[in-house]
Amino acid sequence: MQVEVEAALESLLGQQGAVENKMLALQRMGPNLQLIEGDAEQLSGMITFTCNLAENVSSKVRQLDLAKSRLYQAIQRADDILDLKFCMDGVQSALKNEEYEQAAAHIHRYLCLDKSVIELSRQGKEGKVCGRCDVCTVPLHQSV
Repeated sequence: MQVEVEAALESLLGQQGAVENKMLALQRMGPNLQLIEGDAEQLSGMITFTCNLAENVSSKVRQLDLAKSRLYQAIQRADDILDLKFCMDGVQSALKNEEYEQAAAHIHRYLCLDKSVIELSRQGKEGKVCGRCDVCTVPLHQSV
């Protein structure tokens, strides 16, 4: 038994140099690990900032996209109202000059307009009906 203990002790003493070398290497790594930890914390902060910035930019892009969509809708409505006015003026002018084919072409164009455009053109602010639009569209309805 004593022989076994001595053999184990000799083995441990033989490994002492290797263990001491590894301990020295670990002690040398300590400052480097602290630098790496600081760099990792700084990188984490930068990533968080970048994430927040990306979310803010994304929110602004969504707002701009909504504004763009509304602008296109407003432009389309204005174009449709101009088409409606062109049809009304064209029918009145053509009927006055007895150009019935031309009047029919304007009436056809009027009938092809989206009915919501005609209804929206009749409404003013707060959904009230615009009497002027009724006066303007009556000749078109009568011509149909």
